[in-house]
Amino acid sequence: MQGMNLQSGAKLARAFYEMGLESASLPAPNKQHLEDGYLERVIAGTANIAFACELAMKNVLFSRGATEQELKTHNLEKLFGMLQGGDRQLIEHLTITNRNGRCGDDYGHEQFLEDLRISAFAFPDLRYWHEVPDPGKRGKRAQVAFMRGFGGAVMVWMELLSAAR
Repeated sequence: MQGMNLQSGAKLARAFYEMGLESASLPAPNKQHLEDGYLERVIAGTANIAFACELAMKNVLFSRGATEQELKTHNLEKLFGMLQGGDRQLIEHLTITNRNGRCGDDYGHEQFLEDLRISAFAFPDLRYWHEVPDPGKRGKRAQVAFMRGFGGAVMVWMELLSAAR
């Protein structure tokens, strides 16, 4: 993030997010979709969303004084933990609200933490999807619905911070 101001970093993260959302927001799969590369587009889109989240959090943390060495990770859970308490609360609240609004279920704090844990390495894991042999292994567990909601929440948070500067 060196050499990039908060607004520039926000624009870059937003671009990756929008590209990812476009690919990961396809209709429910059917046989034709699978033959047309549906799964591949969802994987690529979700990887872009995860990368956008990583960029956004690193951008803000760097602007607040975190060092490049501290930010040398792809672990979304670790980056999230480095944020200030109010930032974490806002992102969690927005993610939970999005999930409950879309799915109508009773998604809450514990589920959020579990999905964040499972999806912590979504970006590197999804990039190397083809190298992970079995479903359920790290790399094939990232929660697509969670990443879409978490990504949207991180983008809103980052844009609020960027606009305030």
